[in-house]
Amino acid sequence: MNAPDTALLQQQAPTATGVSRFHESARAQVAGAATYVDDIPEVRGTLHAAPVCSPVAHGRLSGFDTAAALALPGVHAFVSAADVPGDPLLAAFGFTEYLKHDAGVADADVTPEYCARHNWLIGSPDTVADKLHGIYEEVGGFGTLLVFCFDYSDHPKAWRHSMELLAREVMPRFKELVPK
Repeated sequence: MNAPDTALLQQQAPTATGVSRFHESARAQVAGAATYVDDIPEVRGTLHAAPVCSPVAHGRLSGFDTAAALALPGVHAFVSAADVPGDPLLAAFGFTEYLKHDAGVADADVTPEYCARHNWLIGSPDTVADKLHGIYEEVGGFGTLLVFCFDYSDHPKAWRHSMELLAREVMPRFKELVPK
């Protein structure tokens, strides 16, 4: 990432919500000076992955015939969700280790139930606000809250309702907080 323009960052109003934030690499991107992943030289021996998905929206693959793919030159392996330890959805993203509250937790134990206890902010607006405030104090403050989830794919109305509650009832409680 390019170095942030600290002069512009300091001009921003000190609030955690409700204010547009300066994008620290925007100037370099517009000027053509930003480094993108495709600009970085590839390391010799780099392997590439090609995901295979269902050709039908919301479809599920019922099986794999890997013989033809494995016979192609340069193909080293076929990996499916069954080959990844732990919950397939969580492990597929490759960040299981970042979800652990303790490094001693086995990958296979990082399940949605585990994340509900240790990572996710789930509950009423009051419960979520209390948990979020606890995280704010524990980590020494923060300036951005990133919402990352999959609720919207099967239940878009529930997702929208959740986001409305977050915007109307939770985030206004944090408007005076600033990064520490």
